Formats: sequence, structure tokens, C-alpha cells
Amino acid sequence: MTGNKLQIKPDNDSRESTVFLFGPHVATFTKQSMETLIRPISQGPFRDWILDTISGLPTYLNGLNSIRPEVARAVPGSSQLADLDSWLRHGATDITSESTLPSIIVGPLVVLIQLTQYWHYLELLHQGQPPADLQASVVAASKSDSKFETLGFCFGLLGALSVASASNRQDFQKYGATAVRLAMLIGALVDAREVWDKTSGKGGSISFAIAWLDSKQASEVRRIIDARSPDAYIAVLYDEARATVTTSESTVPLLVKQLRAAGAIVAEIGIKGRIHSPDADRKIDTDALVQFCSSMPDLQYAVTANLALPTYDNRGNGDLVSSKHQESMTEMVLRSILVDQCNW
Repeated sequence: MTGNKLQIKPDNDSRESTVFLFGPHVATFTKQSMETLIRPISQGPFRDWILDTISGLPTYLNGLNSIRPEVARAVPGSSQLADLDSWLRHGATDITSESTLPSIIVGPLVVLIQLTQYWHYLELLHQGQPPADLQASVVAASKSDSKFETLGFCFGLLGALSVASASNRQDFQKYGATAVRLAMLIGALVDAREVWDKTSGKGGSISFAIAWLDSKQASEVRRIIDARSPDAYIAVLYDEARATVTTSESTVPLLVKQLRAAGAIVAEIGIKGRIHSPDADRKIDTDALVQFCSSMPDLQYAVTANLALPTYDNRGNGDLVSSKHQESMTEMVLRSILVDQCNW
């Protein structure tokens, strides 16, 4: 999470903005690689809130398993969440140091790390005479002489929307817990799909950063990828010449060969798991998850009309999230991460 000053005027407000930017997780994590990030959150001022939130995750996983029992058969989620709880609570877990962490664990951890980094940033802004409630102070300042906004990129939407929903510290913890729960549910679906694909012989997913030089190359790149859809697809568009492509292990050799033959620059990145996927089965799972979440207040952000800070979507135009959005913010974030192409 970073705080950057940008001049943006999508809401006709000419004040210079401080934008709290919540990015995606861009690597495959192991227990060892996460240890230095885990310690500050597990031993920090939010320890009790974090442990309470993590201990409640099995309830929401059980709800997902009840509507999608095939997820429970594919993913040992209960034991994985128990490992996560033990890791944060006691510093001990059965997870080996070099094991790749599943998304059901990585998702909640990324949200917690980003939110605690955000709060630490607020503390640094107010060294010496901190206000009683740092979040309330940010919201109050944004309504007067300053302007603060949040912006989430891909998985970072979860944290960005929780901060935008929060008028004070109590709200920060409330909606932060919402983001952690949603991250876990998203992670469970992503992990399940990895298992199903490996069982079917496709292999796990692999993502590549790609770049091209001109419109002709861009058209050829799209043609090559579209020919292998939905196994291969453009998950993220960074700008007019860069993107992230996700595909199955079984398609990698030929796909990479064809892309490089077309002149594209191709480099593997550490992201595992199918997100932003156009696959029809993923849409079915996402629809079911959206319906499940809509029945549970603890899985909802603030309504758009009551946002404490401005925030934006990932759908190409970077629209300000407002009451004009017909869907809830929970539905928006679930679809934005699981099925919609991330278009910046």
C-alpha cells in the first residue's frame, strides 16, 4: 500500500489528491517469504482484531461449501485455516517453510498486510500529536481542505473498498474484516480450480507479462490468445502495450513460442491461480458466491451512497464508485477479481 499525490479530477474536484493505492499480490508466496511480513501484523496493535477475524473464517468457508460442495472436496480449507490461525496466534504451524501457500491463506494475509501498512502510514503522518481516531481524522480532512481517495488494483480492491467504507477506526476494523473474509472465499475458489485443472490433465495455471510494440503486433497477440480461449486469456491490461496472460501449463510451450514469433516480449511472473477468468464455469461459481454473500451482512461493504472516501473501479474508465453503480460493492469486487478483465 502506498500513498501518492496525484492530480485527478473525475469528480470535478480540483483539489490535489492523496491516493491510497492498494496493489495486487504479484508473486508466489511461501511461509518463509511471508515470515517477515507476518510478524508485524501478528504482534502489532491490531492483534486481537486480526485473531478474532481469522478465527471466524471457517464459518464463511462452511457457507461456501454448502452451496459448492465440490470446493470442499477439492480444497482442505478447514485445516488450512486452522494452520493460518495457529501461525498468527502462536507463530507455529504445520506448513513447511518452502511450501507454496494456497490462495485461501495468501488472500487474507495480503489484505491484513495492506491494511496494517495503511494504518502505519497514518501514524507516520501524525507523529507527535496523533488524533484519537486516525481514520476519522482522514475522513474529516477529506471533507475540508485536503482530499484523500483510495484506489485498488486487482486484489487490492478488497482493501481499498474497506478503507473507503470506513468513517472511523471501528468501521475500519468492521470493513477490514469483510475484506479478509471475501479474500478467503475468493482464494478457496481459485485453489479449487487449480486442483480441478490438474486432475483433468491441463496442469496448474501460469501467468506471463507480455508487451508489444505496435497495433499490428497487438492484433496478432490477441488472435493467438483468443484461439486458445478460455484456457488462455488476457487477465490484466496495464496500458496500450502491456498485459498479463494466464494459461494452463499444458499450453505454455506452444503459446509462448507463438507469442514470441509474433514479436511479443514474454516473461513468466510468479502469480498462480485463475483470476479475471472468462471461463463459463468460473462465472457460475462467481454467481453462486455473489448470491451467498448478498444474504450475509458481514460480507458487505458500506452502501455506495455512504462511502467515507472516494474510490474507483477497475473497468477501463476508472469510474468513481457511486450510487450509479447498480451492484453492491461486494458484488463489484467479486466479479472484478474472479471474472472481469482488469483494465487499467
